[in-house]
Amino acid sequence: MLLFRQCYIVLGNEHKEHWEDVITSFMVKKQIQAIRPYIPQKNPVLGKHIYEMVLNEFLNTDTKLLLDTLKEWQQGVHALFDLQTIVNAVEEKLKNSDTSEQQGLLEVSGYLYSLQGEFDRALRVYLQLKHTDVFDLIQRHNLWHALLNNLMNLLDLDVERTVKILVLKREAILPAKVVKELETQGRPDYLHKYLDALFQEDSKCGSEYHEMQVELYAKFEREKLLPFLRLCNDIPLQKALDVCNQFKLVEEMIFLLGRMGNIKEALKLITEQLQDVDKAIWFAMDQDDDDLWEDLIKYSRTKPKFITGLLNNVGTHIDPTRLIEQIPSQIEIPHLRDSLVKLLQDFSLQIALRVGCKKILVKDSNYLMEKLNRHQKKAVCVADDACCQECGSTLISTDEINEIFVFFCGHVYHSHCLPTRTMPSIQPRCQICFVPVNSKARKR
Repeated sequence: MLLFRQCYIVLGNEHKEHWEDVITSFMVKKQIQAIRPYIPQKNPVLGKHIYEMVLNEFLNTDTKLLLDTLKEWQQGVHALFDLQTIVNAVEEKLKNSDTSEQQGLLEVSGYLYSLQGEFDRALRVYLQLKHTDVFDLIQRHNLWHALLNNLMNLLDLDVERTVKILVLKREAILPAKVVKELETQGRPDYLHKYLDALFQEDSKCGSEYHEMQVELYAKFEREKLLPFLRLCNDIPLQKALDVCNQFKLVEEMIFLLGRMGNIKEALKLITEQLQDVDKAIWFAMDQDDDDLWEDLIKYSRTKPKFITGLLNNVGTHIDPTRLIEQIPSQIEIPHLRDSLVKLLQDFSLQIALRVGCKKILVKDSNYLMEKLNRHQKKAVCVADDACCQECGSTLISTDEINEIFVFFCGHVYHSHCLPTRTMPSIQPRCQICFVPVNSKARKR
């Protein structure tokens, strides 16, 4: 290789014919692979037959090296070699090759087709090879029609990557077409993957399929169904409830019943199906319904576990005597003493909080009352040129003495200008600031 490196020094950039002679001699000696990195691609550019000769040698000896060389030489609008000549040679080789050679030859042909701009042929080759370069080809050249036409093959190849492209390019590949194709192919698993990814990306896009998604989540990803139901407000609740009942999804049924307003049935599921006292208490707290608390207490009367849970948690939410009075005298309750102590502590804390709040409220009321009283005792200044708000004439006149009314709002009137002066039973009011009660009601 030292000899070949010296060619750059000896031959330089102008002796094109000498370069071609040297490469040909290496070809005769079967050493072309060793000199490949040193073959000049510019300064000088050799004849196309030289590059094609090298590529043809690699076609017969090492298809991987052929592909690497094509990727290296394909720059410059394929000026180094005639692309169609290489394509023909590869296709001819494919016809006469055995199975062991076809993998490498197909990779080369797929790459050559993409260089030619025959993207559909390249895509078919990559799909035949199950090669992930097919996704780069689709995205690089916007082959969205090809993606939809080969949807099942691409999903089988890499479902996550295919779904990601479908979701990101949903304006070019309409969700309606994707859903129709997947339904036609009878692949609800792929349909679920696609609609789930679409919902995560944009919850409003594909809202017409939310009802369908309830059953898909129930079949394939039950853990995602409850968060999905919480976020969606456009699902028919009864249909969703029927699906959850079919698949025995109790948590989801409780949520749906609560949203439908059937809170007693929801509580019944919690107590009888889940038998979860903490969840039942939390549900009753969340609904803040007195009848619901009564149902929970009645259900718990013969269940020591539920009674203990209620004693430990409801001291600040309901009157403890409601619970204690309904506990049967003969029932044995574990840790009853500790539960009663905690109940009394919680209740005492609640009373203390109420007393504290009352003291704060009284103190604030007194402060505000004193502030109002001080404000009302302040003098109100009336200017010499002040005018009556009713008649517009000057209030203070040297010709006559008029009785005037000054209100805290700052407005002033002649006594005789106030209509209430003719009705002694009614206190004088500012005609600008006073709004009758009936007028307020009409405005509302």
